[in-house]
Amino acid sequence: MWATASIGVNPIITNEYTNCGEGMTLNFDNSRTYFDDNCFFYSDDTDIRIIEGSVINQIGSPSGSAKNCFSKSGVKEFVLQNIPLNDPLDFIYYEPPGSIDLNCQRPFYLPEQYRSDDCDPKETKCNGSPAGFTGEDDFCKFDIKTTDMDSLLAAIDEDIKELAADTLHNRENKYLLKQYKGCLFSALNAYADTLLATGNCEKAFALYDKQEDQIIRLQAFSILIDCGSCQKAYSWIYQFQSEDEEIMDYIAVQLINRVRLCDPDRFTPSQQEIDQLYTIGNKKHPHAAYARSLYYVITGNSIRLDLPDIPKETDINPRENTASDKWAVFPNPVIETLTITFDDYIDEAS
Repeated sequence: MWATASIGVNPIITNEYTNCGEGMTLNFDNSRTYFDDNCFFYSDDTDIRIIEGSVINQIGSPSGSAKNCFSKSGVKEFVLQNIPLNDPLDFIYYEPPGSIDLNCQRPFYLPEQYRSDDCDPKETKCNGSPAGFTGEDDFCKFDIKTTDMDSLLAAIDEDIKELAADTLHNRENKYLLKQYKGCLFSALNAYADTLLATGNCEKAFALYDKQEDQIIRLQAFSILIDCGSCQKAYSWIYQFQSEDEEIMDYIAVQLINRVRLCDPDRFTPSQQEIDQLYTIGNKKHPHAAYARSLYYVITGNSIRLDLPDIPKETDINPRENTASDKWAVFPNPVIETLTITFDDYIDEAS
């Protein structure tokens, strides 16, 4: 995964990783990504590597432990790469209590401050069976049909302001702040969807426009586009000011994209605009994905980013090479599950 942070939640669930160098690699800001009920078998280096970034605030929850099943046999379940010592990852991994015989679900290689076994054990099936994510919902439960959403949002906003005022950057408060912001994302999205369904575009827009977090506030632009208020959308985002490079890059992309969305017959981007999309698309922040997408729509060409250097771990679980280079992808066509198998390492030039 490469910098997938967004307003929505990005789930990685019920996957099987077999005979991989690494099962899962999360690069940069993935603060809205969670991973649960995945099966790792015979990884060479590590099952999950997190590079210079973040993941969602918790994996599993007090009401149900995480259900990832790790390779074991000496393979590191987690490798945290280039994470500053003074700014550790703020997430909790809920593992089954030690008294329960679910050993493959307990990571050995994960700093203690990220772990908790104060939860109800949930056993992994490791067979691709459907599974849900309970972590954020346990913290932020609401029924959109019965909850006073305005009061809920006001209460969450007060909690966020109080936690953000912590000038000592208490670790527990940083974690809680991330949790409350996640809850704010969910509540705002659910409420706005309800308002849009009844045609109340003005209130849906106002919900986002008054947010202090500029990333969240930018969703107001999407509301205006969805409601067909193209001129207002242009005026609003054109006047939006920020010192954040990622936000200003997003605005630059949407100023180009607005014409495509609102007046497609008049959409003829200049070479300068195309070059601007290419420059932004080569950046690492999550909103650069908008530039890569629009660049592809315009040119038909993909912007391919170089992966960060990944140091090779000591091969503590070596596999014997064979002369075979047979591989298979099946079934074809595929609807839900695609299986890729190969008998040997794939040469870099192949």
